[in-house]
Amino acid sequence: MRNHIYILALVAAIGCGEVTDNVGKGDDPTITAIDPATGGIVGGVTITVTGTNFQSDGTPLVVVGGVLASDVMVTSDTQLTFTLPENDREGAVVDVTISTTDGFATKPGAFTYNVRPSVISIEPRIGRGVGGTPITIRGRGFQDAGTTTITIAGGMAANVTVVDDTTITATTAPVMMGTPAFEPLDVSFQNGDGDTTLQNAFAVTKPGLLALEGSSNGSQRIFHIDIASGVVKSIVSSELKIHGCATSPNGQVFATTGRRQAPQIHRLVRVDPLTGVVSVIGPLNDTAAVPLNHGVSTMTFVGNNLFGIDTEQPTGANRRLVSIDPATGTVGVIGAAAMNVQQISAIATRDATNVFVADRTNESLDSANTTNSVLTTGLAMVGGTGQPVKGLVNVGGTLYLSERQSPAAIYSIAQGANAALTRIATVPAVVVGLCETPSSF
Repeated sequence: MRNHIYILALVAAIGCGEVTDNVGKGDDPTITAIDPATGGIVGGVTITVTGTNFQSDGTPLVVVGGVLASDVMVTSDTQLTFTLPENDREGAVVDVTISTTDGFATKPGAFTYNVRPSVISIEPRIGRGVGGTPITIRGRGFQDAGTTTITIAGGMAANVTVVDDTTITATTAPVMMGTPAFEPLDVSFQNGDGDTTLQNAFAVTKPGLLALEGSSNGSQRIFHIDIASGVVKSIVSSELKIHGCATSPNGQVFATTGRRQAPQIHRLVRVDPLTGVVSVIGPLNDTAAVPLNHGVSTMTFVGNNLFGIDTEQPTGANRRLVSIDPATGTVGVIGAAAMNVQQISAIATRDATNVFVADRTNESLDSANTTNSVLTTGLAMVGGTGQPVKGLVNVGGTLYLSERQSPAAIYSIAQGANAALTRIATVPAVVVGLCETPSSF
C-alpha cells in the first residue's frame, strides 16, 4: 500500500511539474524504447527499457500505468528490465515512468495491455481419446501473445500454430486415464495475455462396441459400449433405420436397410457412427437373370471379405450364407446346402474360412463354412436368458453377443468346456446390430 501511495504522490507531482532534480548527482534518466510494448493484463513478463542515465544510487522505481513494477534490474546505464505488473483494464494504453535518485522520465502511452484471449469454438467437437486429432480453435486475442497452451482433460495439445489473431490450429494429446468417452469436456486455453475456458466443448472417443437400436421411428440411436467399464452412451441417431453392422479392417462401418414388407428394398449402406450420416452403397441383389433382393440383417468381415446370412427368407430351409461386395452390395449365394438357422440370428468372424453363428443364448454357438454354408454344431451357451441373438462380434479373439430385447444384455463369451456368457453391459433399447468401433475411435 505504501508503494502505491508513493507512486500516486510521484505521479501527481509529475503532473503538476513539482518534481525537480535537486540532488545534483547526475542527469535525469530518459526513455527511448520499451520492448515488448504490449503484454497481457495478467502481467508477469519481463520488459526491457532502453534509454540513458539508469545507473544511480539505489534501484530505480518503475511505474506502469500507475502501478509499481517489481524485479527492477539495471543491466547498464542505458538498459534496465522489470516484471510487468498486472492491470484489470483490457486494451489500456498506459505511461511508463522511471524514477532514480537523479530524477525521473515518463514516456506517455508507451505500453499497451492486450485484451484477454477469448475462445468461441473448436472444430471438430469430438476426437480420439488417444490423441492425434487435428483441431481448429477460433476466437480473438491469439496473436503476439507469447506461448499458447491448449489442454483437454489433462492432455496438452501439440503442434500449436497461431494462424492469425482469431485462429489457432493444434493436434490433441492423449487424455488422462479414466476420462469418460462421449462426455462433454472443457477446453482450457492460455497465452501470455491470460487464460480462458470453453466449457463442455469437446468429447473423446474410445475403442469398444457399437450397438444399433431397433426402432419403429425413421431413425435410431447408435450406442457406444465401453468394454472395460460397461458404461453405455447414446452417441448419435442415424439418418435411416439400419441393422446388422460390421466394421471393415480399414475402419468403415457397414449396415443394411430395408424390411420384408414390399415395396422396400434391402440395401447395403455405410454409416458414420459420429454423425449418423448413412450413405447408400447399393441394393443387396444377386447376379441371377432375374436378380433376387436379399434381406441380410447380420454381417461380419473375414479379412477384407464381407459375409452375411439372408435371414429374411421365409423359412430356415431357404436361408444361405452369402458374400457381399462392399463396393456395390452385390450378393453371391454360397453353397447348395441350406442353413437351418432362426430368422433372428447373428454371425461373427471365427477364422479364415468359418464364421460363428448364434440363434439364442441358451442354445449352441455354431459355425458355418464360408465356402459352402455347411453349419457345424458347437459349444453349448450357458449363462444367458434364452433370448434371440441379434448381434455377435469378435474383438481381438473375444466374442461379444447382444440379446434382442429391451433392455438388451451384452455378454462376453468365454469358450472352454462350454460357451460361458458373462454380462458386461446393458443397452436401454432393443439391439439389432453389434460391431466393433472403427479404428478412428
